[in-house]
Amino acid sequence: MNRWNSERVPPIIAVVGRSGSGKTTLLERLLPELVERGYRVGTVKHHAHTGFEFDKPGKDSYRHKQAGAAVSAVSAPDKLAIVRSIGDEWGLRLIAERMMPDVDAVLTEGYSSTGVPRIVIATEEDDGDIFGGGRVLAVLKKERGLTVEVDCPVLSRDDVDEVAEIVGAFLDEAGNRG
Repeated sequence: MNRWNSERVPPIIAVVGRSGSGKTTLLERLLPELVERGYRVGTVKHHAHTGFEFDKPGKDSYRHKQAGAAVSAVSAPDKLAIVRSIGDEWGLRLIAERMMPDVDAVLTEGYSSTGVPRIVIATEEDDGDIFGGGRVLAVLKKERGLTVEVDCPVLSRDDVDEVAEIVGAFLDEAGNRG
């Protein structure tokens, strides 16, 4: 149900929180809810350090990259993986525009300082910086009894259906913009 033409960047929502707060778990639970509602969703995991390897050393595609290929792809009947060398880190908008133009939304894990709309997983250790930099769609409390004062819904981490409703409403709103 792609609502976006190839010249538009799909809406991006960052799931942010401290390490171990439950970002991956939330995405694992949220994605099926959004897919069931008819959305085609892409994801981006932010890896803050250089030099990660997507392919296994010794495999053919890895060997191609080591030999100097700027781009290496592994294609199978049901999957396509592409590893591309880049000079500087691509921003979220560029990743969404060039790599995921056919999705209704891009959900990220991390990217807390990008200024995109966000879902915040709050913990007692947070100092408030995690809420800044973009529109907060919802705050999920990791600990019971945690008090969070924000101008958006505050939910439990287990309220995945409500989070899906909020994300769906945001995507529908974004789809109606000029």
